[in-house]
Amino acid sequence: MFQRISFIDILFLITFVFLLALKPVSLITFYLLSIYGVYSMLHEKTNPFQNKPLRAFAWTSVLFFGIFALSVVLSSSPYCHKEHLGRLIPFLVAPFVLTAIRKTNISFHHFLLAIAGGVVTAVSIAGAELLLLDSHRASGMYNPNTFSDILAVMGILLLAGTLKYQNKYRLIFWMLSLLAFVGIIIAGSRGAMLTFISANFILAVVVFLFDKENRRFIAQSVIAVTILFTFVIFANSTIEQRFAHIDTEIAQWQQKQNKTSSVIDRIEMYRSGLIAFSKRPIWGYGYHAAAQEAAKVCLIPAAKKRINRYWHLHNEYISALVNAGIFGWLALMMLFLVPLYFFGNAYKSNHNKDIAISGFAIILTYMISGITHGEFGYGYETLFFIMSIGFLLHLLSKETNVGE
Repeated sequence: MFQRISFIDILFLITFVFLLALKPVSLITFYLLSIYGVYSMLHEKTNPFQNKPLRAFAWTSVLFFGIFALSVVLSSSPYCHKEHLGRLIPFLVAPFVLTAIRKTNISFHHFLLAIAGGVVTAVSIAGAELLLLDSHRASGMYNPNTFSDILAVMGILLLAGTLKYQNKYRLIFWMLSLLAFVGIIIAGSRGAMLTFISANFILAVVVFLFDKENRRFIAQSVIAVTILFTFVIFANSTIEQRFAHIDTEIAQWQQKQNKTSSVIDRIEMYRSGLIAFSKRPIWGYGYHAAAQEAAKVCLIPAAKKRINRYWHLHNEYISALVNAGIFGWLALMMLFLVPLYFFGNAYKSNHNKDIAISGFAIILTYMISGITHGEFGYGYETLFFIMSIGFLLHLLSKETNVGE
């Protein structure tokens, strides 16, 4: 299966296989990879910046950390403390992790197998929790939203990866993509369900416009996901109620009723967050202060109390604006757009389109998910982004001259 397998290869693959199964494992493997990266740079004189895509992604990651660290230095908010920056440390050590990734001997196929293994282990644990413990929102060791957000990325990545194949693996990875959606349903995350469906649809549009060979397959995938989602809505009363009450909750917010719900809280977070940003638009209030600063201008007492319990605004873009101002928002967008530029160039040049479309799928899913959830303050979503995007850029640079 592998021509040569090393300890670094094992660490890399284990990170994805057990990401949603054993909570500490992935963080441990991530930082072991970063330590190996430091060793490689110092003792083997490995240069992590020999190719443009990895160099750009590494510096963008460090810049992201730097902008939010500077927001803490410039902050006068009592809710901002430097110890909170620990949540963003993965971006600071990203160059070392990317150095370790350059030493791996793993193919794109094996990477997809690791992602598939991650989906199977995660959904198995959630399914067992649901059946044995009758859990309302089964998600193993994780918060249901974090669990579902990562599963959504894994599922869309497997769907994009199927375009590489015309054999049994296309069917296997497609079915595992649907399995990831089932795991999201078990966890009961409404936002992640919509993220998965939206990313599936947008990916289908892109493939339909630019990839004639896979039009029929991707259209069938959209139909299958739509049918599955519709069936779940009508078959599961809990899920049905979560969607059925959206209109009522929006009406309650418009009437400024003193009530709280997931929808009311989010809308009020967004409104209050934008007002808070307008008062301090350049550098914001400092990392981790977004929710408390937004709560100050919240008009609904019940929602204000709930918002104060969080440290983000359930919207990555508005949280960035409030935490670090316009510079924080620009740093966030660069984190998405810089690797997207290299994937786009590879796709247009018709080199390794399967790798390029997979990179696009990951970024697309993160960008959509960021509309309703906070992502880069949770270590597991951050390390998945850094390692998966870094690995695909490494493959792109290794197999083509894109970005050189």
